[in-house]
This record gives sequence, C-alpha cells and structure tokens, in this order.
Amino acid sequence: MNVVPARSLGVLVDGARSRGLSIERLTDDLPELQEAIARRRASVGWDDLATLIERLSDVLGGGDALRRLAEDQATAMGLPIFQVVGRALASPLDLYTVGVRWMGPSMLPMIEAEMAELGEGRLVQRLRIREGYRDCPGLFDLVHGFLIATPRAWGHEASEVEMAREPRQATYRIRPHSGRQGPITRALRAFRVRRAFPQMLRELEAQQLKIDQGYRELQQAHDRIARQASDLERVNSIGAELSQHIDLDRVADVLIRILLEELGIAAAELWLIRNLDAAGEPAASSPEPRFFRRGGRAGPTAPRRYDLEAAGRAVGRLDVWPGNAVDGAEEALLVRLLPWIAMALDNARSYEALERHAADLEQRVRERTARLLAANHHLVCEIDERRRATEALIESENQLRASERLASIGTLAAGIAHEINNPIGSILAAAQLAQVVMDEPDASGQIRHALSDIEAQAKRCGGIVRSVLQFSRDERTEKWDCRLDEIVRRSTHLTAAFADEHEARVDVDLPPASPWARVNPIQVEQALVNLLRNAVESGARTIRVTLVALAGGDRARIEIRDDGPGIPAREQMRVFEPFYTTKRDAGGTGLGLSVVHGIAAEHGGLLGIHSGEGGGVVVTLELPTVTRPPEPIRDKPEDETDQSPPPPTARNIGP
Repeated sequence: MNVVPARSLGVLVDGARSRGLSIERLTDDLPELQEAIARRRASVGWDDLATLIERLSDVLGGGDALRRLAEDQATAMGLPIFQVVGRALASPLDLYTVGVRWMGPSMLPMIEAEMAELGEGRLVQRLRIREGYRDCPGLFDLVHGFLIATPRAWGHEASEVEMAREPRQATYRIRPHSGRQGPITRALRAFRVRRAFPQMLRELEAQQLKIDQGYRELQQAHDRIARQASDLERVNSIGAELSQHIDLDRVADVLIRILLEELGIAAAELWLIRNLDAAGEPAASSPEPRFFRRGGRAGPTAPRRYDLEAAGRAVGRLDVWPGNAVDGAEEALLVRLLPWIAMALDNARSYEALERHAADLEQRVRERTARLLAANHHLVCEIDERRRATEALIESENQLRASERLASIGTLAAGIAHEINNPIGSILAAAQLAQVVMDEPDASGQIRHALSDIEAQAKRCGGIVRSVLQFSRDERTEKWDCRLDEIVRRSTHLTAAFADEHEARVDVDLPPASPWARVNPIQVEQALVNLLRNAVESGARTIRVTLVALAGGDRARIEIRDDGPGIPAREQMRVFEPFYTTKRDAGGTGLGLSVVHGIAAEHGGLLGIHSGEGGGVVVTLELPTVTRPPEPIRDKPEDETDQSPPPPTARNIGP
C-alpha cells in the first residue's frame, strides 16, 4: 500500500512553520498533499510525502538540518507530566522497542525495521525501504533526530546515535544515557512520581474523554452520511424509474404511486403547464398550471405546495397531504426528489409537444408534396409546350436566316458582277493578244504568257463563284490573305448608289499601307455592306469609314461612324439578338447584325456598337491581321484590283 497515516505530516508541517517556511509554497504543485494538510485526511501518498521531505532538506540546508528539526519536534511532543513520570514508567530500551515493533510499522509501512542489543546498554537499528517504493534519503535523517531526542520527551537524557547510510537503508548505533541514581535521589524521584501519578491519570482521563467525545461525534457524522447516502440511493433509484418513461400519463401514474406507496403520502395532486411554444417555453395564452392527476384521499388540512421547475422553466406544481406516518426524513426525501420529478415531467411534456409538432409537420409535408406534384405536372406540360414552340421558333429562325442569306446575295450581285468583270476583261484581252500574234514566228512566248493569264483569271472567277455558293449554303468558306483597304473600297462602292438614293454621303479614310488579313473577302464585304446600309437607313447624312492598324500589329479595326439619331440605351444590349429590329414596318427581319456578328466570330474578330447620348452610332469590326512581304510594283489596268486569289489547288478551281 503506497500510503502513510496523515499524522506523520504533523512533524514536517509544524517543523517547517516553526522555521518560518510556507508549507503552501512547498506543496503548491501537490494538490492531494495540500488537501490532506488542510482537511487532516486519514492518509497521504508516500510519493508526495517523500517529495515534501526532499524539498525541506533542500530549503533547510541538508541532512543535518532535517535531523535538528526532528530533534526539536520530538522534544516538543512530550507532555510535561510524561517528562515527570516517564522515566519511572519506561526506559530508553522500552521506547526504542515500542518504536521498532509498533510505532514504525504503523506509521511507515513501507519501511522494514529491525533492532538488536549489543551489550552494555547499546543498541543497533537497521531501517530499509521496501522494494517497489520510492527512495527517500531525507527520511533517514529525520529518524536519526527522533532516535536522539525521543528519550528526552519521556524524561531521559538524549541518546548518542551514530548513523551509517547506504542506498535505500541506514544503520543506527544507539548509546542511551541511563544515569545512575543514589538511594536518596531514587526516593525523592519515587515521591515525585507518586504525587504526579494521580495528575497524570486525570490528564489521561481528560484525554480519553475528549477521544470518546470525538468518537461519538465521528459516529454521529458517519450515521448522518450513511442516512444521506441511503437517501441519495433512494432518490437516484426513484429518479431513474421516473426518467425511463417518456409518456406523460405514464410518468404521472408512476409518480403518484411512488408518493403514496414509498413515501407514505396521504394524497397528491399534480398540476402542469401543457401548452408550449416552438422554443419549449410556456405559451403566453396559458402560463398557469392546470389540474392533471390526483391520487389518494386528501385530508381537511391545507396541502403543502411545491413548485416544479426544470432548466429554469416552469413545469407546474405538486400539492401533497402528508400522512400520519410521514416524518421529517421522508419530507426531506421528497424535497430531494423534486428536481427529478420536474425533469421527468418536463421531458415527457416536451416529448408530447414534439410528437404534436412532428404530426403537424408531417401533415404539412403531405399537403406541400401534393401541391408540388400538381405544380410539377403543370410544369411538365408547360415544358412540353415550350419545347414544341422552341422547335417551331428554331425552324422559323433557320428559314429566316436562309432568306436573309439569299437576300444578302442579291445585294452582292452588283459587286460580284464587278468582281468577275475584271478577270473576264483580262481573259478577253489575253485571248485577243494571242490571236493577233499567233502568225508571228516568235509568238510562242507571248501566247504561253496569254494562256497563263487566262488560266489564272479563270481560277479567280471560279474562286469568287465558289465563295458565293458557300455563303449561300452556309458552308465554311476558304480564306486567303487579302488587303483590307480593297475590301473597304469595294464595300463602299457597292453601297454608293443606295446612299445617293437616301441623300447620304460616305467618306472613306484609308491608311497609306493597308493591313493584310486572312479572310474570305465575299463574307467581309457582305458584313460591311450590311453595316453601311444600316447606317444609311438610320437617317444619317454623313457616314465616315476608317481603317487603322491597332497597336501591337496583330489586329486591324474598321470603324463606321454616322451622325444618325443613335440607339436608345435600353436597346443597345439587344441589337445582336436574332429577329430584333426597329424597322419591322419597313420589312426588316432583325438578322442583319446577327449575320455580321456570325461573320466576325468565324474570322476570329470582334464586333462592337456604341451610341452616344447626343446621337450617332459607332460600329467597329476588328479582325486579326497577318504579316505579308511587300509585292513588286507592276503596271495594271486602272480598274484591276490587287486582290490576290487563293492558292491554285484543286479545291478552288472553278465553282
């Protein structure tokens, strides 16, 4: 057992305080030892006691200081009357024998002690700490001091004690001072003993009376604790029985039975607050408790009323009529049971409210589910109708796009005729030249050159026609490197007559060195013609077309600016929507800007539109550019363009 009696602490505590030391500071990290000192518990842990001894040794200055502390405390422990008669009652040998055989084992059970007589009144004691217990060298210094001073507490002179310490044990050689007395001295001491003996008996009797009184008080406290433990066990048993039920009626029945049968109550009435809000609090409409259950026969006297509360909330009240057999203990037991009763009733009441709430929620869920199913059926029907309408709308949109594309081809007819007229003129000129020189002896070179021109111009006509067919069929068109200024010139030329009819003027601002782009010129011309016609139809009088290469050299911007009335802010976000038009009365389909936007996206470009507050619209078409080396200067007819045909592959030979 790794504990020692708490009385062994008294020597250390009193000795430390007598030297001005704070026992609280020495034990600040030993809470169990502090509690044992404060409450004088029956036992303390050996490890805590050993720690306190080592700290006292360090603070006081070593083993000699511990030995002197033990000498002082052992001397102070002797009662004055014992110092008078002790010498006659017991010799030092008796004291050491009692210490080894009884006091030592009872106070320090982890110490093995043995003693032997060496003759001539000398003794030898050996103390050893048992295996499995912590070592404590300072304990041997304390025992050294007790062996020296114990005889002094019983009226003898202090003994001479030599200590030889080894690991976990110590050997003490003791030489008591017995002292020799003459007959007169012995007679006087015997006379003093006879006079002091009655006083010693009275003092011992007083000490015994105090011990008996303390024992009776201890027994009474033990009885009270036993009764309280028994009451607590009954309270826990009854509380557990109440808490195992969740049905409010069942809890009330069990409560009435316990009050009548186990506590001897004559009658009891239970009043409860039933209506709770969503937070579990009593509803404002019925905060007062209402009668719920009664048991037993009520007497003529007024009942004792007990309010029931759980977690700070009012549950109700309990009215009881005590029977003749009910004493104060049973009433005290009832008071201890009140928290359990309130908690069991509150749990059952909350469960009942929760069941009602769950049933209400379930009903609401069923109703909501029915409404959702009906709404879902209606939504499915609407989705089907909208799907059919969307399919019809897509079909109409496809038809309108095809019509718009064909209408656009009609708009480009004049441009296509002009575009094809140039290569046809070149073909005619080359054929006429070949006929003129065919009879000349050295005409083979000129005829070969004429045939080469005829072939190149024929391929160019085929590429133009193929582009028109691809545009009309909504196919992905071939692209080749083109000068953007030429495309802008042709677009403005194609819309010149239309602008004249509407009394509008188109100004063109082109850079000296035109940027090049890999595009399909027919599609880009169509996009620019649509934008120019929109500007003319808006009522503008002046339209300015500019072409600039943007910083960085990888993009070019074609800007069309007019002085028309502009576009309202609410309509600017809708101008690219298919079928959105402000000219529906004039036959507009709303696909012009949508087609232009598609052409810009196909060429990797951007289409933007901005209208100022004071009127006017600025439309920008940005296209990615390509780097092209400068071409050699050659003579050409005035009306021949610099538009380069696509590479002479099998794909673009003819339409």
